[in-house]
Order: sequence, then C-alpha cells, then structure tokens
Amino acid sequence: MQTLIDDGGSKHQPVYVDDVALAIRAIVHDESTAGRTFELCGEKILTMEDMLKMTQSIIRAQNASRIVYVPSFILKMLAAPHEFLLNRVPFPLPTPTGLTRSYIDAQGEDYLKDLKSEGFKELGIVPAKLEGVVIDYLRAFRFGGYDVGATAGQGSE
Repeated sequence: MQTLIDDGGSKHQPVYVDDVALAIRAIVHDESTAGRTFELCGEKILTMEDMLKMTQSIIRAQNASRIVYVPSFILKMLAAPHEFLLNRVPFPLPTPTGLTRSYIDAQGEDYLKDLKSEGFKELGIVPAKLEGVVIDYLRAFRFGGYDVGATAGQGSE
C-alpha cells in the first residue's frame, strides 16, 4: 500500500540523472552558457499517481492497486507538532520522510519546463526515453527477481 498527497495530480517531467550530468558537463565546458538558465526536464509529463502506478507495474508490487490518497491538510496537522519542536529545541530532531510542511506543499505543485526556457536541445543532448534505460533500473526491485517475466513494453505484464 502506498500513499499519495491529495489526488496525486501534481505534474512532473522526470529526467534521467545521467542526462543531467551530461548537461552540466556541457554547460561547464562551454563559455557561451555563462549567465544562461537551463531547465533540464524529460519530454513526458506524468502525474505523481502515474509515476507511482508505473513503478508498481514494473516492479510487480504486491497490492499495487491499493493507493491511499491522504488530504494535505491532514498531513500538515500531523507535521505541526514536529515542526513546533524543531523551532524550540536546540538540537536536531529526526524528521520522518515526507512529514514536513515544505515537502507537503511541494507535492501540490507542478514542476514543468517553461516552454520558452532553454533545455537539453540547446545543449545538443537528446535525453533518454523514460521507457528505455531509465525504466530498466527499476527491474532490479522486481518482485521475484530481475529477469522474471516480460520487461516494460514487451507484451502484457
């Protein structure tokens, strides 16, 4: 069972980290990029719900259909005592993943490339397709082992 904040509808453009590394290398080695801003995003727009379902499908998660949608106001109420203590005690406190106001607020935002901004194309880089090498990484977490069954895009799963 997995949880999503609100309806899981925030939009993202996932990108392969190796492509980002190539872009940073290209920017560092090209003086004409000085002072310019590049938004490095994948081509496909997916919601958090889409990404969760795709990940569950690829790893063949048990009970993949069980997604709990938690309203953000409930999570903010759960985070309030922790945030209160963070501002009062003189030492760091362990923070549960996803239980801070900033994280909860961020999950309601869309993270999409501005159509006018520069990106991979201007750097001469073609980012990897999400269905390709990026998805292959998740197969290592597949229930039953890496090579069990068909891979993404090879027939029914």
